[in-house]
Amino acid sequence: MKKNYASSLVFLLALFPIHVFATILPVPSVYATVQTAINNSSNGDTVLVSPGTYYENLNMNGMNVVLASLYLTTGDTAHISSTILDGNFSGRVLTIDQGENDSCQVVGFTIRNGDSFYETGLTWGGGIFIDFSSPVIRHCVIRDNVSASKGGGLAMNYSDGKVLNCTIRDNTADNAGGGVYIQDCLTNADVANCIITGNTIGCYCDWTESGGGVNIYHSGRLTNCLVAGNTAPNASVGGGGVFCDWGDYFGDQRIFVTGCTIVGNSAMGAGGTSEVITGGEFRNCIIWGNTDGYNNVYNNNGNTFHYSCSSPQPSGTA
Repeated sequence: MKKNYASSLVFLLALFPIHVFATILPVPSVYATVQTAINNSSNGDTVLVSPGTYYENLNMNGMNVVLASLYLTTGDTAHISSTILDGNFSGRVLTIDQGENDSCQVVGFTIRNGDSFYETGLTWGGGIFIDFSSPVIRHCVIRDNVSASKGGGLAMNYSDGKVLNCTIRDNTADNAGGGVYIQDCLTNADVANCIITGNTIGCYCDWTESGGGVNIYHSGRLTNCLVAGNTAPNASVGGGGVFCDWGDYFGDQRIFVTGCTIVGNSAMGAGGTSEVITGGEFRNCIIWGNTDGYNNVYNNNGNTFHYSCSSPQPSGTA
């Protein structure tokens, strides 16, 4: 009986599917620049960057790839400080805004000297801007970046992404979220296990524009973070540490701050946390030692607090 080889081949392929192996694109040994490597990548690839300083303004261009320092392969934290993506104050360092999903990951870099003033469209996110995309940023130091508007270190808009185990420090925004700005983010979006310190905003802010450390607008999550030593010196509505704006604007609570330590922040108004209209839900947080413009202890204003430790005790604490 004549064998049906085509049918046999289909059967074998079903049993043993062909695996397309991801490619590692090394920088600078094969690709001179990080952007060139990204441009030559395919979904599932890894752009692996050796120690050095790379003066680039990067765009992930819709690629679901891993962009990483050698921290990814070694676990050695020295690679985080020695592998630097530097925006050279000629634009933001990294833009992720073409629908990238959680297979797009940025791992183990120092991201510094971005300036979003030179960007077209939204001038948010001096270090990183995430817009309508949901990447994972982890084990990075995001520092010394500047935003002409919101999110000196990092801005996330309409994202389901995650920022994990990062240090976000010494960034500046003109009007909202010196360290981090989060707007209209989706259910699983989270900034978690991060240190957010030494960030500031420069404007004479009122109403929606504040948050020396973090500004969360409409919806977003901040989980298990240290928010310390941030300032909003001209913000009369306060929020040197965390500012929440219209957290139940959509009819249910959508801003959640959980397990965070918010200490040593200052603002013209409330130094620790503040809100406009309806704010955030703070749960299991320590809010301590924050001051207003008159050096009075002013840890909180508005918002809803559950099982949080503060003195004076915030109203609405359960």
